[in-house]
Amino acid sequence: MTPKTLLARWPSWAGSAALTWSLLYAAGAALAALTGPSLGYAILGKGTGTGAQAACTVC
Repeated sequence: MTPKTLLARWPSWAGSAALTWSLLYAAGAALAALTGPSLGYAILGKGTGTGAQAACTVC
């Protein structure tokens, strides 16, 4: 399958890709919640948060 064909057929795989991404992101967030501030999920603690996370806390 060529990249052009893959992009043309994105509706057929977009749902699976979104579900996979969501599950991986949720697993990373759960790991960060269980182990403390790690993986860039927490601003407090070791200061591993990003600028975008800091901006979203004031929203």
